Amino acid sequence: MNAVIYYKVADAGKAVLEVENFFHAMSQLAQTTMRNVVGEVTLDELLSKRFTLSKKIKEIVKKATDPRG
Repeated sequence: MNAVIYYKVADAGKAVLEVENFFHAMSQLAQTTMRNVVGEVTLDELLSKRFTLSKKIKEIVKKATDPRG
């Protein structure tokens, strides 16, 4: 499975001061979240509900990263 991560730093101060390596942290969080969400569904569900699963991943990552900028 491949993925592309697009992100926007909302608070540069928090991103620099509260996270040692922001890019690495974002990448690891996105990968882990994607594996968890994809692991909960069958291949048929993955193919038919791509948009819904993508939205779920985005919401989880956003909720986890908002406090860190």
